[in-house]
This record gives sequence, structure tokens and C-alpha cells, in this order.
Amino acid sequence: ALTYNKESLDKINSSLSTYLYDTLKVADPDSKNEGYSSAAQSYGDFYYMAFKINQEDDAQKLYYTSNQENELFYVENEDNQYKVYKYAGSNKIVVSDDELKELDKNHPLLTEEGRKNYYNLLQEIYEGLKKETLTSSYISTCMTNAKKNVKARIYDKDIEIAYLAANSDYTKNRKSGAADLVATFKYKDEDSTDETRSWETSINIVDVWNNIEPANGIKSAVSLLSTKVIKGTEQYKKVVNDKEKTDTYYQNLNNLLSNFAADQLSSKGYSASLGKYNFLMLYFHTNNMADIINNYYCVNEASTSLINNYTNKELANKLTSYANNYYDSYFSVSGKNLLAYVDMDEDGEADRTQTNLDYVDSDFDWDSVDPNSKQTYNELAIELINKIISLCDNSTTSNEDTISSIITEYNKSSRFTNGHDNYITGDSADEDYDPTEPESQWAKYRRAGIFLKTEDLSVSNTSDYAGCNDVLKLAVYDAYKNNFLFNGKDGVMPNEYLLRSYYGSTGKGLYSSLGYNLPLLTSATTKASAKYDREENSGDLYNDIIYKYNEEYVKIDDIYSSDDKIKLNQARAFILDYAANGSCTTLPTDLTTALTTYLQPAFTRYTSDSTQFEALVIFMTECCGF
Repeated sequence: ALTYNKESLDKINSSLSTYLYDTLKVADPDSKNEGYSSAAQSYGDFYYMAFKINQEDDAQKLYYTSNQENELFYVENEDNQYKVYKYAGSNKIVVSDDELKELDKNHPLLTEEGRKNYYNLLQEIYEGLKKETLTSSYISTCMTNAKKNVKARIYDKDIEIAYLAANSDYTKNRKSGAADLVATFKYKDEDSTDETRSWETSINIVDVWNNIEPANGIKSAVSLLSTKVIKGTEQYKKVVNDKEKTDTYYQNLNNLLSNFAADQLSSKGYSASLGKYNFLMLYFHTNNMADIINNYYCVNEASTSLINNYTNKELANKLTSYANNYYDSYFSVSGKNLLAYVDMDEDGEADRTQTNLDYVDSDFDWDSVDPNSKQTYNELAIELINKIISLCDNSTTSNEDTISSIITEYNKSSRFTNGHDNYITGDSADEDYDPTEPESQWAKYRRAGIFLKTEDLSVSNTSDYAGCNDVLKLAVYDAYKNNFLFNGKDGVMPNEYLLRSYYGSTGKGLYSSLGYNLPLLTSATTKASAKYDREENSGDLYNDIIYKYNEEYVKIDDIYSSDDKIKLNQARAFILDYAANGSCTTLPTDLTTALTTYLQPAFTRYTSDSTQFEALVIFMTECCGF
């Protein structure tokens, strides 16, 4: 017999779960309640006849589940004796004093008073669960109400401004405190006379640092130091002395202030009620317009120019190296995968099974024996797939179409052969038996509960195949590498390739956590080539290409290559075009395809926030000499 709780029923069919828990009532001899279905109930793809024998109180069930999942102890009062229990599945087990002593020789549940206090606490929690449902909105409401009883006094000007932005009911502090005092907080529970529920605390500079430093310490330090380093560069001086740029920055700043005054920044947390001074302090940490232009706008412009100097041949050479490594490992294969699986809990999903992978849950054991055929489910699945392979070999249509037709026929067929399971031949042949019926081939496997389906299959080097533990992806990669990759280059792949090597008379099948697989490869993407000969340059269209970047003109005079891999000048042209326009439109189509496939991922990674931060740190290290 299978045992379900509400959570597992919800996964099978939420409507069925509601029917069992809410619609059906527990049978009561003294009432007209019927604890069973008077007619078959249709939910999903199945019909059910339900019999309701017993149901725990919802809150009590939740309480038991909570204790069970968190491995807590449960105390019951039995004839004024407090006994300690724990749960193993649905079984309640008595906890001995020796077990408690192993956890803690002074465990509070070793004493009668401790067990009584724990029992009272659990009852309070239980009653609370019955009274209020602990939803996120309920918790949020409780927190909001509790915060109303918190009185804050903040002594640091910048922190106070930030706190005021998030707490409109805060009253500005007019008093002064100790030099290292940042804030004080007082809480009094207005709804309780218990003084232990009221408290007062203070926060000093060390407390603030200990909280901020682990998350923001190095970033804050780099931000402060980088401003000083960048302001000492020639690029910064060039930006500051560019009147056209600084005039634009002043205009941008005035536009920002106008938007703030019109309350157009409230959605970002900057309400117009803050006032101009508080807004500038929050946004720029200063209210001095000249400092904002120099330390924010000009520094950012100079920093971008220095780190993102895409005219730099050294950077282009490094990215080219990464791109060609990507070329060497590139592959992309797609097709279909036939999956033979079981669905014993009838939830419409393949049951996860134990493999060499470490799964916590295992819904089905393929080594178990089917009572009808007397074969293991492993043997049945392999036998079934071998039969499908044989049908594919003898079919005049494609493997993909043949497998699709087989699955349609298989899933529509009955689990029984008109009641005749022994196929007798000769004079004793059963006249009702028709060997052309689908059931003659499939009933054996259908009756065992084996299902078939196909899924799209796509495997590429972006799947992290080298370190992945997905047996299906690894099998596909091995097939591609061993059959279609010759001397590091793509070979000619047939229209279809069936991974039959795992089956046959001695094969053990391709087994994954969801069942047995038969991959069918239908296409493999050929590696894009960066090869481009001079003869292809009709009309000298790609001679001496000139790009403008960072107010400079850069000439690329040679994008030719006799090799499939990317050359430095090809990479430089792509980077300059992509950095300026967000795409590459100035190079031949086939070359652009190769650069987009192999170089763009490396370039995108370089321009990410994390890599840019590392580049800034390296730049600062070189500038400062440490």
C-alpha cells in the first residue's frame, strides 16, 4: 500500500488533494457523511475511487511535520507524566535519557521541569499556529507593527539621511553623543507588561564597520582609492580640461536635480520630500557641485577610457587567446532522446531512480521484478529499446519518424491482449489472437508500467561537459568526439545517428536517473571558420578599415587569415566595432559569425562588472607600485 500526505497529493494533482481533504468527510455512523466516492472521480489522466478513513487536524499535522522535518523532540503529557518522543517517518519513537545525554549531559529535557516547560512552549506554538496562519504577509504586518515601537536616534549625518529616506516617520536628531556613537535604539512592547520584551541598545563605529566590511569593505576601499589614482592620470586631466565634456556634465547634473524636484526619482527611493541637500548627500556623498563633476563624472569618464581602452593591442591579444581556446573546445549537437521510464505514483512525471549520482530521494528501483513477466524492470526496458532499434533498422522512414510513430502506437495500446497472454501457435492457436495488434508487441511492457516519450536533446560545450555528471550529455559528447571529430575538425555527420552501442545482445543500456535512454543525433553544428583570403575581398572593400573610438582613429589594414582560428587584427576590428556600436557590421559575414561565436563570449566576460573590478584593481596596483 502507498501512503500519501497532503504535500505528495498536491504534487500528483492539487484538485484531487482538495477533493480528499476538503470535499470528502470522514465517515461517521451517527451522521450522513460519506467517506468515499459514490462514482469514479476524474483528475488528470486517471479515474479514482477514494475512501476516506481518517484525517489529522491540519494544524496538528503541520505541527507533526515541522517536528519531523527538523528532527525536533516532541513532549506529551500522559497522566501528568511528560514523555519525550521523536518521529521517524510517521512512527513516533520514545527518546531515552541516554540518547539525550549523548547530545548534552545537561540537556533540559532530562528533568521533569524542563520537559514541562518544553511541553508548555509547544502548546503555545501549537495554539498560535491554529490561531494565525504564518504567511509572509502576516509576518510582514507583525514586523511593521513592532517597528512602530522602536525609537531611533542617529548621530551620524550621512547615515541619518539614508535612514530618513527609508523611514519617513523618523524625527531628525538634534542632540549630540559620544565621538564614536553612531545611533541608539529603544524598543518597548506596548502590548505586553513583560519588561523582558523591552530593550535598549547603542551602535558605535566599530559595530558599523564589522557589519559593512565583510560585504562592502574591499569595494568601498577600491572606490575611494581608485578615485585618487585616476585623478593623477593624464587621461583624467584631459577630461577635466575638455570644456565641452564638463559643460555636458553640468547639464546632466542639472537635469538630474530637475527630475528629483519633480519627484520623478521616488520609485528609486529618492522622494522629493528629502530636499536637495539630503538627495545630493545620498547620491554623491557631497553637495558641492564642482566636486560632483570632478570626482564623479570626470573620474568615471577617465576610468572607462583607461580600463576600456580597446585600441590596446595587448588586451586584444589576450582576448584572441581566449577566443581560440574556445574554438578548440567548441561543439554543438542536437537531436531527440527516447526515454523509457516508470510513473508508479501517477503524477505524470518520470520517477527519479537511484543511480551512481547522489540523489536524496529514490522513487523506484529498476532492479525490482515485474510480477507478470518475472523479469526485472532493467531487463524489460533494455528489451523494449532493443525491439525499437530493430524496428528502426527495418523501417523505410527516418529513425526520428519511426520512433515518433512507435511512441504514438505504444501509448495508445492496451495493457492486455484481449485477455490472452499465452500466444499459442499451431492447431491450438487462439482465433481471437491477432499478431498484428499493437498489444501483441507492447502489452508486456505497458502492463509492467513502462512509459515512452521523446524529448529535445541539445548538448554543447556551454553545458560544461568536461565537469558535468550528466550521463546523457557525456554519452552524446563521446559519440560526437569519437565519430564526427577528426584531427580537431568536424567530420561529415549523417542525417541521423542512433546511439545503439549501449544496447544489443550484450549492452547494459544508457541508464540515467529518470530511466533508460536512446539518443538520436540529428545535427551537429560545424565550427565557424575565421579563414578569409585576399581573393575573397572583392573590390578591396575590407582594405584599411578605419574605426573611431575614444576620439581616436584606428586603422586595421589586414583582416586576412589562412587559418580557421582568429587573428589579432580580426579581433581588434571586431572589438572596436562592437564597443562602439554594440554589434559588428563592418566585416564579412562568415568572419563575423566566427568572431561572434568565439570572441564575443570572451569580450562579454571582460566587460562584466566582476572582471572590470579586477581590471581596476590591477590598474591601481601598477599605478601605485604595490
